[in-house]
Amino acid sequence: MAKQWQVDINTRPFDSASGVTITKFLLVGINSSSELVIASSDSGDQIDAIGVALEANNKLATRIGVAKQTVVQNSVWSFTPGDVIYLGSDGAPTSTAPSGAGTLVQVIGKAETATRVRFDVQDDYTTNS
Repeated sequence: MAKQWQVDINTRPFDSASGVTITKFLLVGINSSSELVIASSDSGDQIDAIGVALEANNKLATRIGVAKQTVVQNSVWSFTPGDVIYLGSDGAPTSTAPSGAGTLVQVIGKAETATRVRFDVQDDYTTNS
């Protein structure tokens, strides 16, 4: 099992959308139905991140904790310390800024080590033209 830990700073509970699987440490946002879903920088399905999921749901309308600011360690990550971390197309944090036309560019934190990210999800973002 991967070593994972987090320090919660600003945690709020949210109800996730029914039928949507949210995995621990994915970035999440709010859809047009005001439900918690996986955030995405993808041009076809942009949903800006409001925070990082601190727990998984079970495909039911489940209440889960979401933090805007927190430190998370996940042994499956492999970042370079100091990297700026962005919202990826699949809700996963990435050190590569989205560059495609119409993609959302949102800074969500900074890598402290290869496996530890200090999340500070920014409300502002840009869209690539």
